[in-house]
Amino acid sequence: MNSKSEASMIKNEKEPLICSLTNVELKERKKTIEKFKSMVYEKNEIENGIVFKLEGADDNLESIMNLVKLERKCCTFLTFDLRIQKDAYPLQVTISGPEGTRDFLIHELGL
Repeated sequence: MNSKSEASMIKNEKEPLICSLTNVELKERKKTIEKFKSMVYEKNEIENGIVFKLEGADDNLESIMNLVKLERKCCTFLTFDLRIQKDAYPLQVTISGPEGTRDFLIHELGL
C-alpha cells in the first residue's frame, strides 16, 4: 500500500498500515494480482470482503499461495480463508478484513 487513499479506506486501529514490499516485490505483486483476477470465475461480495471461486487446479492453488505470501507483507490487515476439496471441485478463497476492506479490494486492487 502506497497511497493515503488506500489507508484511509481501512478502519484498523490495532496495527499500522505499512507495506514492507520492495520495488521488485511490488511489481511481482501486481502481476500476481492480475493472474489471480484472470483465474476467478465467480465472486461474491460479503460485508467486509469478497469470496472468490476458481477452478481446483494445482496451478491455481500455487498462484493463490503466492498472492497470500505477498499480501502478508503488504496488506497485513487482510485475512485469507481457503477452502479446498477434491480436484474436480472449485477452490474458494475469501479475502476479508476490518471495515472498509471490501471497498479497498474493489477500488484499490481491482478485485
